[in-house]
Formats: sequence, C-alpha cells, structure tokens
Amino acid sequence: MDKGDAKVGVAIPVYNGEKVLARAVASIQAQTLTDWEIVIVDDGSTDGTARLADELASKDRRIRVIHQENLGSYMARLNGILSLGTEYFTSVDADDTIEPEMFDVMYGLAKHENLDLVECDLSVDSANTGRVDLYKGRESVFNNYIEPVYLIGEGFLCVCGKLYRRGILSSVVGGNGFVNARATLFEDVLFNAQVLHGICNYGCVHKPYYNYSITVSSSVKNFNPKVLPGFCEAVWARKDYAFKYGVKPDDVRLSRWTAKNAMNLVMLAASAKQKSLLVNASHVKSVLSLPCVVEVSAKREVLGFRQCWMFYILKHFPLILFVACIKVRRLIKG
Repeated sequence: MDKGDAKVGVAIPVYNGEKVLARAVASIQAQTLTDWEIVIVDDGSTDGTARLADELASKDRRIRVIHQENLGSYMARLNGILSLGTEYFTSVDADDTIEPEMFDVMYGLAKHENLDLVECDLSVDSANTGRVDLYKGRESVFNNYIEPVYLIGEGFLCVCGKLYRRGILSSVVGGNGFVNARATLFEDVLFNAQVLHGICNYGCVHKPYYNYSITVSSSVKNFNPKVLPGFCEAVWARKDYAFKYGVKPDDVRLSRWTAKNAMNLVMLAASAKQKSLLVNASHVKSVLSLPCVVEVSAKREVLGFRQCWMFYILKHFPLILFVACIKVRRLIKG
C-alpha cells in the first residue's frame, strides 16, 4: 500500500513499549474497516521496542516504522501524523486499545456529515448512550465544543479517540508550522491548540470505542522538572488559540485552567517517589516558579484569597513546603 492511499491513518508513538505495543497494533488490525495505515514512531526506545516494531511491519504491509532519537511524546506523535497522507488520521497510544468498529463508525459518520473532526468517548469517562452530537459552522463548534472543553476545561482534550480530517493541518503547516517542543505533559493540549482553529464541522459518538489505559507514568513515579516547560508551552498555545476566536489572553477562564493544572502538578511533585522529601519540596518550588504559574498566582480574581496565599506560602517558606510534601505523600499512600 502506498503512503496516503488508505482512508484512516494511525500514528502510534512509543517509548520502551515492548510489552504493550503488539496489543495496540492487534486492536487496529481487528478493525471492521480494513482500509487503514499505521506508522509506529519508535522514540529512541532502549528496550526491544524497535525490533518488535520492525517485526510487526514485516508481517503487515499496512504498517510502517519511523525510528528517531528520543524527542518526547509530542514530537513522536507529531512526526507520525505528518508522515501520514491519509484522508483522516488519528493516534493510538501504545498502551491503549480500540474497539473493532471504531473506524467503521467514526469514518462513516465523518464522510456522511462532512466532518473535520469526529470523536468517541473514552472507556474511562463514558455514559455509553450511543447519542451522536453534531455541530456545524465555526460559531456552533466554538460555543458547544471548544469553549466548554478547551477554554473551561470540561472533559478530556486528548488526541486519542479522535478522527481528524487531514486538510485541517494545512492552516498550520502553511503558516509558521508546528511548535517544535519536547513536551511530555499536556502535549495533547499543545497539539490541539494548533489544529482546532481549522475545524468547522464537529461530531461526537457517545460510545467508548477507545480503551484508555490509566497507568502511573514515569514522570509521576520520578517527577522530573525538565518536563515542566511543556506545561508553559501548552498554556501559551491555549492563549494564542483562544485569541484567534476573539478571547483575550487574560480571560479568567484561561487563567483558571492554568491555576487548576498548576495545583495538580504541585500534587504530583509533592507525592512522587523521590530519594528524599527535600527533592519533592524542590520540585514543588520548580512548579511554582514557572513563568505561567507566577503570572496567574497573583490574580486574586482567579484563585481567590486563600489560594493566592497558598501559592505564595509554598513558594517562599521552605519549612511549610516540606511539611506539605509529607502530608501529601501520606495522603496518597492512603
């Protein structure tokens, strides 16, 4: 099969996924719609992932492999997507699986309704009603999907579980191109911030066709402050994207999303398994010192008086920060 001949293209970014990759690929091979293409992007794996990926490709002509140096999950996914020339594209994480009818249902709906984006529910957050929501026109898509999900932060905004029309990439590639980032946190937000502006027609099938695997990632087990700039990149990308819709960068909804996720990062940094609590405290301070967090932590109209003081005290009083880390770790352990 020549690149781009298929109806649906799938990018699978993977790093050290030797134990799970074959299962993800098998779930795609089991699709009732067989006109698809897979590109596996081996992001500099150090286990047997590269060998396994090449083996899978040798057995199915619809599978290709890209081997690259370790650039992070955002660039691995992006490089895979950009290498696809198919009519629609999606992404499946190496530790997830999809239901056999996913492509058939979602591609069929996309073609019948002329959709730029169609998504399904994730297995972790689905009422499984079977209802189909359709929004046509940029204003309708913004009011009913982008504003509540992207600006306010209701629901998941991941790349997985979505089928994108390839044509929406032209507005990004034809402009300044995609951001070159090493984001591993909030990389889905960063990607969608760059492509959603090109969407005019959107649909959602409320069935859990995507089986999302909730795993404790290495960034949580061993919190590394080097991944934090990806959070700021996501914050700035959201502001830039919102501005295209006439939303001011200092809109309180954007700031609240930043504050909420900054506190989630504080919790992760405080509870991660590190050599000592002093390391946890240092990482919490790294979160609170991020430019995007410093900016929003001073906004009382966003955080409220008590939360403003919490940001301030944790950053400037080491003893209180140390005690907070102890309490959070005990809370996480139950």
